[in-house]
Amino acid sequence: MKRKVSQVESLFVFDTEESRWQTNGIFSDHFLRNRLPSSEYWPNNDRVELLYKKFSELWRKRYIGLGNGNEETTRREFLEHLLDNLGFSYFSNLSLPVSNRAQTPDYLLFQDGETKDRVFNESLETKFDEF
Repeated sequence: MKRKVSQVESLFVFDTEESRWQTNGIFSDHFLRNRLPSSEYWPNNDRVELLYKKFSELWRKRYIGLGNGNEETTRREFLEHLLDNLGFSYFSNLSLPVSNRAQTPDYLLFQDGETKDRVFNESLETKFDEF
C-alpha cells in the first residue's frame, strides 16, 4: 500500500522514470543527462544533497507565505537565497540592451563575484556580453 504524500512532500518526490525537468526545448535531454554532469561546474552528490536539504527545509517553512506573497517576496525570501548558495553573483531587473520591446529579465547571472565586479561600472551591452 502506497503512503499518502502531502502537498509539500509531493514537490520533492520523483518517480525514478519521471523527468525532473521541463525545458521547453531550451536544453536537450541528452545534454542534461549526459554532457552537463561531466562539466567541471556540475556539483558532486554531497553538495547537491546539502543544498537540497537546506532548500527543502526553507521551502517547507515558507511555501504558504510565498504562495500568498508577490514576485518580490518570492525573489527575496527564496530565489536569492538559492542563487547565493549556488555561488552565483547577479544583477536583478536590468533591461535588455537591444530589444524590439521593453524586456527586463529577473536576473543576469554571473559565474562568480569577480566577473560581476569587472563589469559593474560598464554599459548594459558589456554586462550582457559577459553573460
